[in-house]
Formats: sequence, C-alpha cells, structure tokens
Amino acid sequence: MPNPLQRVVRGLAPRVDVDVAGLELLAALRGPVVLAANHPSPVDRAILTDVAPRRWRVTDLKPRPALLLGRSPLVFCEGGVSPDGSLGEFTHVAADAAHRARVPLVPVVIRGTHRLRELPARSTRDRPREVLVRFGEEVLRAGTVEETTGELRAVLERLLAEDASSWWRTLTPGSQSRQQPSGSWRTGWLNSAAADRPGAHRRPTIWS
Repeated sequence: MPNPLQRVVRGLAPRVDVDVAGLELLAALRGPVVLAANHPSPVDRAILTDVAPRRWRVTDLKPRPALLLGRSPLVFCEGGVSPDGSLGEFTHVAADAAHRARVPLVPVVIRGTHRLRELPARSTRDRPREVLVRFGEEVLRAGTVEETTGELRAVLERLLAEDASSWWRTLTPGSQSRQQPSGSWRTGWLNSAAADRPGAHRRPTIWS
C-alpha cells in the first residue's frame, strides 16, 4: 500500500514533468547528508524526497534524530513555504545540523512548483507543468554556523541565477539585448515560471 508521500507524488504525476540536474556532482557522497532547499510550494517535500538519491535515505525526521539513525534530513532553508516563491530569510537549522554531525551540506533548488499551489481542474488537453530540481556541489562548512548559512544562501542564489540565465536564453534565442527580469521579485518569477534548463535529465520516479 502506498505511503502518504507516495500518494501525494502519484497524485501529482499527471500534472508534473520533473527534470533533475546536478546529481553527477555528488556521486561520491554516500550519506548521510543534510539536504538544504528553497521552498516555493507545499509539494516540494514530496517531489524532493522522491528524486533524491536512494543511497541518501532522505527522511521527514528532524535533523538530529535523522542523522543519529544514519538518514538524511531534508531541511527547507526558510523554515516554511515562501509566500511568493522568492528566497526569504534563512534559518540556521541546516548549517547547524551539518556542523554538529560533521556531514555534507547539499544545496538544492526547486523551480516551477510555485505554480502548483492552485491547479485548475484537469483537462485531457492539459500539458504537464515543468519542474526543475537542481542539486549543487557540497557547501563546505565555514568557521561558524552563521558563516555556513551565508555560504549556503549564496550558493542557492547563484544556482537560481544560473538557471534564470539559461532559461531566459531558451525563451529569447538570438536576442542578447533583451534584459533579464531583475529586482526583488526575480527569484519569485524564476520559481513560478515553467522550468526548462539545458542539460537537465529526467529521473525515473515512483510513478514511472
């Protein structure tokens, strides 16, 4: 019988097309790790838990008990769902867990799920919403938890910006003069937009 997580993800299956990128950067990490992500939508946990490498044994448990059991906690950097898809203020939970347990801190950005908050009634002519999950290289622990949190935020911002550049070029081929969206709402725009990043690849999911 499917567990609650599987039911959520399978319910999304007809509505979502998930691309995964960056796992090749983390091939040597066997776990446990602390997985630190942005959080544009309530469905993020279901999607990220499904596409993370099985060897990491990602769990819903809080960081300390998860790591004591040799499992990998998924921590949302802002502590809750972003109201507009943009990056808010980070907590120190992910960095603190990585420092205390001396395990790798793995950044991950998810884009495209912000638009899944209010899905209309499904039509047979609907195309699946595009979602991109991108894993980044391990964030090395700095001298303090606060410094590591700062490094983590910088990495997530950079990953989102890199995806913005690639995605914008795919929408505006041959037009280098057009300016990319900028300002405080840029991350929200990126998270709510359809995801299509060159180099991403489909990973088999539990509904495949």
